[in-house]
Amino acid sequence: MRRFLLPENREPFGQSSRQKSVAKPGLLRYCADMLADRIRAALLLFCISMTSLPLLAQQFVPKTITFSGDRQDTHGALLAVTGLKPGVAIGPANIQAATQKLSDTGMFAHVQFTFNGVDLHFVLTPEAGNLEPVRYVNFPWWSAADLTQAVAAKVPLFHGMVFPESQMQQQVADALTALVAARGVTATIRAVPSNNNAGQVAAVDFEITSPKVVVGAVHLQGSSAAFAAKIAKVEEAASGQPWNAAVQDQLQQALKAVYGEQGYLEANVAGLTHGAPQLSGDKLLVPVTATVSEGAQYYFAGLTLAGQPLPESVKALQHSPLHAGDVANEDLLRGLLLAIAQPYRAEGYLDAKVDAQPSLNRAQHTVAYTVTIAPGAVYHFHKLTITGLDPSQTAAVEKYWKIQPGDVFDGTYAAKLLLLNKKQLHNLDGWSADYKEFDNTTTHIVDLTMTFHKGGPLR
Repeated sequence: MRRFLLPENREPFGQSSRQKSVAKPGLLRYCADMLADRIRAALLLFCISMTSLPLLAQQFVPKTITFSGDRQDTHGALLAVTGLKPGVAIGPANIQAATQKLSDTGMFAHVQFTFNGVDLHFVLTPEAGNLEPVRYVNFPWWSAADLTQAVAAKVPLFHGMVFPESQMQQQVADALTALVAARGVTATIRAVPSNNNAGQVAAVDFEITSPKVVVGAVHLQGSSAAFAAKIAKVEEAASGQPWNAAVQDQLQQALKAVYGEQGYLEANVAGLTHGAPQLSGDKLLVPVTATVSEGAQYYFAGLTLAGQPLPESVKALQHSPLHAGDVANEDLLRGLLLAIAQPYRAEGYLDAKVDAQPSLNRAQHTVAYTVTIAPGAVYHFHKLTITGLDPSQTAAVEKYWKIQPGDVFDGTYAAKLLLLNKKQLHNLDGWSADYKEFDNTTTHIVDLTMTFHKGGPLR
């Protein structure tokens, strides 16, 4: 705001009324001078505005263009985004456009610049949070590396990582949508942050949600005639399942179930490939081919319990359904391991892990197992919740529930409670129940919910 000063021989405003009447002629002169000052100021402002027009349109030649604040990208990559080049004339509009291009990458929360006519410097403030790797769930046309390269050609500064929920995340989804459309498929693509076991974001998964990408025809080659019927069932079950990176592991698990009960412990699936996806209605069918390697058939040679197992676990081993010379049936082995673990659950070791480490004699085609037990912490009971019954029925069940709050929790007790007291609980005839444990792995306490349903045997 312009400040106008009174001449020295004039009285300032704000004096008393007597002083005003004495100073009247001076006041008139002051008003005239003030008006003249305003006119001169307006003329000066007009002249300044007219001389500024060439400045706004003036071109500058930056000697250097530099960046700070971004450790992820190279100087060349950032410079390419701006479209500017040292030694090439630019104006204010060019600098503003370059600033906007950097902001539009979605990598930066703020973009600022300084320019002295020679050196242009951009100050970049990255988005909050951490860059997380991108995972492509079900894009059968490309490998992950090829797809990252294709997306990078469309999304500046993309290197296979994004800030979750950022503008770049949406740009990647848009680029994937365009790439899939180029294959003749109109797709809906979802981006979802994926958490690790600690509940922290560890990746961002991009997935085609429409059409549904599923396994088409499955052909498993290399199996013997003896397993042809069971392999056909595996192929049939796999067809129609979601197509993703887990397909080979799922086939492997299915084959282990088929071959494991016959002692083919090294049977595996290899060389999984998929053909060109075919659109069929609301599904994208991906045909799959893999080779089965059966390996040799093994026979059971023995099992040893390591450490100091509970006596009841030792008894379970004494009643093992596996005997030396038998086919090494993995189904029977799993049942035996469950029987070995049960005494630990009864003693409150709900996290007990029982592991059987095989030792293969490939010359003799025999296998011996060493079983180790990691008991974990002891859990204690906290609360029982019963749902689905009227008050009298609920009271009857609670009467026969013997574990009190604070007691060591018997993990086998709930499953046998109703059967042990079936005669006394005659008012529950025609009812069945489900059980659900809520184990707090931090405090090691257990809440149990029993949900009763009308119909079915009491169990």
